Amino acid sequence: GPDAALIDAATAGKLDTVKVVGFDNISAAQELLQKGEIAATADQHADRLAVFGIEYALKMLAGEASPEDFETPVDLITPESLANP
Repeated sequence: GPDAALIDAATAGKLDTVKVVGFDNISAAQELLQKGEIAATADQHADRLAVFGIEYALKMLAGEASPEDFETPVDLITPESLANP
C-alpha cells in the first residue's frame, strides 16, 4: 500500500522525487492525502461494484446473457478534491 511505498521511497532517499499514489480511497489513503504524504488515490466505488456484480448474477440466473463488458466509474481523489467534494 501507500504506507510501504512511502517507507521504500524514504529508505531510498527518493521522497523528494517520487510521487506516491494510493488505491481504493480507503481511510488510510485519505489520511495520507490530508497530511500531504501521497499525491492521490483512486476510488473504484467498491460499494457499487458489489451491487453491479449481484445485479448481473441475478440476470444470469434469470436466463439473460452475461454482459461482455461493463465500465465502472473510477475517480481520482487528490488533496484538493478531498477538501472540496
